Amino acid sequence: MTAAWLPTLLACADVSSTDTAGASPGADPTPVEAGPWDPGVTTLELVDDRGKALTIEVWYPAHVEPGATPDEYPEIPLALGAFRDVPAATEDGPFRLVAFTHGHVAIRYQSAFLMEHLASHGFVVVAPDHFHDTFLDAHESELWQIVLERPGDVMSSVDAVLRLSAEGDPVLGGLVEDPSYAVLGHSLGSITALSLGGGVADFGAFHEFCAQAVAAGLDYEGCGRVEGVDPDQAEGYPLVDPRAVLTVPMSPGLWYAFGPDGEGLSTVHVPLVLAGDQDELLSYEDEQRPTWEALGAPKALATVHTAGHYAFSDICLILPVWKECGGEEEGFIDMEVAKELTRGMVTAWVEAGLRGEVQALDWLSTWREEQPLLSWEEQP
Repeated sequence: MTAAWLPTLLACADVSSTDTAGASPGADPTPVEAGPWDPGVTTLELVDDRGKALTIEVWYPAHVEPGATPDEYPEIPLALGAFRDVPAATEDGPFRLVAFTHGHVAIRYQSAFLMEHLASHGFVVVAPDHFHDTFLDAHESELWQIVLERPGDVMSSVDAVLRLSAEGDPVLGGLVEDPSYAVLGHSLGSITALSLGGGVADFGAFHEFCAQAVAAGLDYEGCGRVEGVDPDQAEGYPLVDPRAVLTVPMSPGLWYAFGPDGEGLSTVHVPLVLAGDQDELLSYEDEQRPTWEALGAPKALATVHTAGHYAFSDICLILPVWKECGGEEEGFIDMEVAKELTRGMVTAWVEAGLRGEVQALDWLSTWREEQPLLSWEEQP
């Protein structure tokens, strides 16, 4: 049975249920299964219109020869399933665009398991490093400036992919035509995604909330992290992108950066929130659930039981220093189970919201009921 709120989701995402751009060339895998394309990947180095240097990872649908070996990501010896700089499946396109924004002190490919999976399902995915906010170059003292620049990093990355596609780039030429995109983010990246996807930040209210919280002895993660907040400084920084028509915040929080009671979140476009009820960094009850409650409909909340903060990432493959990386032995969800849940939910949501694939949410409605570690809430 088709989800009752699908027409609303499709209308808000501004797509037609007959949109077939980037649809499967033959096989018809479910959203949780690998798609019919091989995930290609390339790294871009550029200077954007702000004069800022950016390093950007782009995943895209490709076809490789049987027996080919996946390539490592730069900087660290991590190889998952992507093939570097291989020819794109241009003949099957154009494809729809997804952007990802990484967490605080993480890296652009911190959730490569999901980026590669989306590419295999016919999406082009772009993710920038946020300068001075990766584990290779973190400058904690500059976090306020980083917060202001993060949305612009994503917009510049989207611009770059669209430009290279239009110019006939040897790898990305002809892959993307539609400038609208889905924006995904993890942790601090979820705040960036919520802003890009239509949320109205209110840094004056954020400053006031934190002052009151500290005076009351309350411990909110955002208040302790972001210092030197100057609401006037935010003027002139682009924070919202009208091209971002669908939003997936993972391990979110800081609802209090969007005005009293998070009221500025009511305008975020078609959000699917992924939350872990054992998050020890951004509390489920104090940070994640209030973020969901402040969002406007249509919206959905996927609560992954026994999941910690990093369950929606590959960070435990990169820096396995957190307790939750021990999985069930430490009382947390097995990371591979968490990744499978994430692949299924996010892929179905994006396939429906960007490509109008009704069957994706039909599948999701049935599949999620079979997952013992998943609770689902929705408002049409």
